[in-house]
Amino acid sequence: MYWCADLKQVQRYCPFRKTLGKATRFGYVKMARDSSCLYESDEYWRRNPSFFEEDTDWKVSNIKPLIDRYANIDQKNRITLLDVGGGSGRILRGVADYLRARHNVTVTKYMLDLSPEALEIQKRENQDFAKALNEDIRKTSLRAKEIDLALMIDVLEHVDDPERALEQLRRISRFVIFKIPVESTLCFAFANMLTRGRSRRTLCQEGHVNQYTYWGLTRQIRSDCGEIRDTMLCNLSQYLMSLPSFKRQKLVSQAPNIIGDLLGNLHPMLRCVFVGDMMVCLVECGDSYRNKNTRKGF
Repeated sequence: MYWCADLKQVQRYCPFRKTLGKATRFGYVKMARDSSCLYESDEYWRRNPSFFEEDTDWKVSNIKPLIDRYANIDQKNRITLLDVGGGSGRILRGVADYLRARHNVTVTKYMLDLSPEALEIQKRENQDFAKALNEDIRKTSLRAKEIDLALMIDVLEHVDDPERALEQLRRISRFVIFKIPVESTLCFAFANMLTRGRSRRTLCQEGHVNQYTYWGLTRQIRSDCGEIRDTMLCNLSQYLMSLPSFKRQKLVSQAPNIIGDLLGNLHPMLRCVFVGDMMVCLVECGDSYRNKNTRKGF
């Protein structure tokens, strides 16, 4: 089921839906179907016309160490690289260029996206692509182990029924690099309670239908996708504080990042637990790593 922010949003994105549950005190509306129509209709990108291109260099810099780790493990001269939900396509281009320049690897580019508009932009950004699929990662036509390395950069938090997406990644790919926000934190829980659900409604309006803790996220990946070979925290607080827009914010908006930066100086996990962060990880996919008895959590 998809948890949406409010009834008006449901009616705007999916006017054909009739089966709605009651809104809870924490600001949810439960919908009969999932959130894919938000992306299939290109509504998400109409609301975010920049495609978050301004963050591309920072994102690529954070996943480069995992690309190096992957290249050292796999040591193939030719790889098939899949970008899932790739936005503007600049991350796919950056990763492919890095693999070619740093590791002398021949890269075949695949892209998969629910959004037709985003897929066309990705094609223009990566004119050397081999395959572009307007499909759902939860049910894709790709063959078993057709992909050497898949990129899931800021995607899993948007996917209703993430277990199915992880199981498909385990089937089609040998390795996956994830970048996922850790948003279910102590500060977030407190703020959501004080604002009577407004904080969570804001996340839902941004398309974040899954909010994870660090431990819940790693449990789910191990359970449904494979073995985590490497993981890092990105120090999101420091990055946000470096942006010109940060100085124009009110102190109440600056405070979480200032606190997060201070806590991160003591230990990165303190920042992650109290105010949140971005987690990146390299996963080796395979049934041999799946623990069916692992408890899933968020």
